[in-house]
Amino acid sequence: GTFNGTNSCTHTEDIGISCSRNAHIFFKLVNGPNGDSLNEGRVQIYAYANIITRWTWHDVCADEWDLSDADAVCLNLGYPYAVVASKGSQYGTHIFRIFTWEFDLHCGATDVIPSECSFSNSTTCSQGTAGILCSTERRIDGSLRLADGGSKRYGGRLEYSIGSHWVTLCYNGWNITDAQVACRQMGFDSVISLYKTARTLAYSISLGELSCNGSEQSLQYCPGTNISLCSDSEHVGIICSTKPIAIRLMDGPNLANEGRVEVYDNDQWYGLCAYNWDTNGADVICRHLGYHYAIIANRNHYGSSGRTSNFSFSCTGQERSTADCSTTVGTSDSCQRGTAGVVCSSSPLENGAMRLAFYVLRYGGRLEYYFNGQWGTVCGSIWDFADANVACKKMGFLTEEYYRINIPSGSSSQPIWVNNVECAGNETNLIDCSGTFNGTNSCTHTEDIGISCSRNAHIFFKLVNGPNGGSLNEGRVQIYAYANIINRWDWHDVCADEWDLSDADAVCLNLGYPYAVVASKGSQYGTHIFRIFTWEFDLHCGATDVIPSEYHMLSRNSWNTMFD
Repeated sequence: GTFNGTNSCTHTEDIGISCSRNAHIFFKLVNGPNGDSLNEGRVQIYAYANIITRWTWHDVCADEWDLSDADAVCLNLGYPYAVVASKGSQYGTHIFRIFTWEFDLHCGATDVIPSECSFSNSTTCSQGTAGILCSTERRIDGSLRLADGGSKRYGGRLEYSIGSHWVTLCYNGWNITDAQVACRQMGFDSVISLYKTARTLAYSISLGELSCNGSEQSLQYCPGTNISLCSDSEHVGIICSTKPIAIRLMDGPNLANEGRVEVYDNDQWYGLCAYNWDTNGADVICRHLGYHYAIIANRNHYGSSGRTSNFSFSCTGQERSTADCSTTVGTSDSCQRGTAGVVCSSSPLENGAMRLAFYVLRYGGRLEYYFNGQWGTVCGSIWDFADANVACKKMGFLTEEYYRINIPSGSSSQPIWVNNVECAGNETNLIDCSGTFNGTNSCTHTEDIGISCSRNAHIFFKLVNGPNGGSLNEGRVQIYAYANIINRWDWHDVCADEWDLSDADAVCLNLGYPYAVVASKGSQYGTHIFRIFTWEFDLHCGATDVIPSEYHMLSRNSWNTMFD
């Protein structure tokens, strides 16, 4: 080296070091978050390597790695105890394996420095390299750590410090909100899951009627904390994350507020399992993403991510984030309902807002109206397509697809806010139409209305009077067009004079079906009861026409005042 100041260095290259009065510094942590972290990373031991005839750093084998070993390493590095001792090379491995022996450490619960631990070089190592997270806070009664997490970087059986002992926590009474507080207490940002694990320690305790609200910094601040011994066989296990739960929407129709719900876990994106999926959970997801509420919670309409999460959320709708919802953990194979989808609203939740609850179709469900801080239903006693069209446009869709669909009745605890709605079709909100909007009516929930909306600007058709009153794929064809005689948009029958399978194919494709099986004539499905208000259109479609803009439509010159 040079020691006389002859060099081209700058002061940005000045070095800093840490010294010790302890002769037994054998360890360092590498490859922690953001490169190297002082208290987290892959454990390495400094030892002599015969193959290169010098002292060098070696990874530590995780086969026998546990919290006793991790505690000794943390104490050696100046930290009071280990929060997590992970396996499975969570922080990588040495790039030049030929120069890396892997050491097994064998430390007892009372070993505090490496000279009191036994270690040997390992010729085989099946569980990867050892990782560690040391606590920067001193250990006190109520401190927490995660044990036996295996390959989970930040997961394991939750253990609680009392005196000189670590004890497990009985699972009974725990929920995901309590787990969120536990993760925060250990320095993490969020909880991924809460699960049951077996008891392995001599002592187990219950924290009593724990009732965290999710904002506490430590379990000791949660209401209901009351420590007592317990003998349950199921104990608390949790998985935490250093990031807020990452959520995104994918494969929507070129809209940021719609798509398949995906969650980020273990360095991969997964489609969220749709088990328990409803507008309550969707509300929380939408708020997490910066929107105000969910318009509809649907499923299996935005393709597949190739992977489905092994957990799902169950929310009340009032939670601040998914971390405060309860989590059901299973396997990706057990998710029989596919992946969750959602349409979020960019508009504030205020009086007059609407949503589609209890998903039936992609954009179809029970219509609900928001008033005085509560969602209620809409009575469909005189409901028609113009009313549905206004509701759909208010929710951000372009038009209605079906103005009345079969849906489950609303809850008896829900008010029926809206009744006797009559819209012309050009209003921007239901409240601009005539009707009552404050719950004053004699309706029952058997009259709750369900509708289906569309994002397609070219939805001009519907099928009416099919089997059993109305069928989605069969019936009399009607077209939506402007009628001068009544000065508004209305539904009109289609004349069958020029009607053929080319026309029928185009209509089926427009409605989302692949092709037409039959194109019938002769009013097989009846005709409009008020013929005086009905123009009849002739359609002229070619074999390749698939959208209404490629149709040629001619209105009939004569008006009919009687049935065909």
